[in-house]
Amino acid sequence: TGPNYSGKSRLFLTSAGTLLDFNKKVQSIKFLRRLATPALRNSSLASIVTPPLPSVVESFIAILHSRENFKGSCDIFVDDISDFIRTGIGSNQASSMTVLKFDPNKNTPLGEDEGVFLSGYRDVSGRLEGTRLGPLGHNDTPDFLNIAQNSTLLAGLKDDTIWEVEIFGKYAVVLAADLSGRGACQVLTRGQNISSLPIGRCPSNASTNPNCSCLPIINWCPACYSSCVSSFKILPIK
Repeated sequence: TGPNYSGKSRLFLTSAGTLLDFNKKVQSIKFLRRLATPALRNSSLASIVTPPLPSVVESFIAILHSRENFKGSCDIFVDDISDFIRTGIGSNQASSMTVLKFDPNKNTPLGEDEGVFLSGYRDVSGRLEGTRLGPLGHNDTPDFLNIAQNSTLLAGLKDDTIWEVEIFGKYAVVLAADLSGRGACQVLTRGQNISSLPIGRCPSNASTNPNCSCLPIINWCPACYSSCVSSFKILPIK
């Protein structure tokens, strides 16, 4: 709960929809990647881990969310951070955490029949059409990729148009509502249509969104929602 790994500490091996007494109190994070020695397995840390601490501690990815149940903005961590003050999520902001097992051996060109596909929509009914981009892997998005600034690279895919994500193989996709991974985020470990997810149901301006419609005779626009994905990142997982 303090900077430089001070204060109370807790070990997580799985995702947590709430950090309970740690909510809005996290200021630093440390990863265990080395062999779990007998001294570690017999220490006080081992008593708070479920399931029991394995003999080999795997590499992890921690995605901290600003709200409980994996909602709000988020930040991705794969290395120790002694003070959150300069991170995207900031100190005393995290309220839930997605934990994934990192696969460093996947930082290579894609194998056959694997990768991530992104589909955009332009139809008023939400019918998929237009761009279907992929396969993409971690090498294609070592950092968050901003859609608006990389339209040519993304085969014409536009801001706020991602409607479906397909995942083949062991990957996680982090979608963000703003540039460079900022704003509301969504973590996907399986392919799905995002129209029912918070990041796929953002309030939209009917006057500027071609997928929304108004009744000009009575000057009325019904509530309109659309995808608001502006950046994304692909993570190799186990």
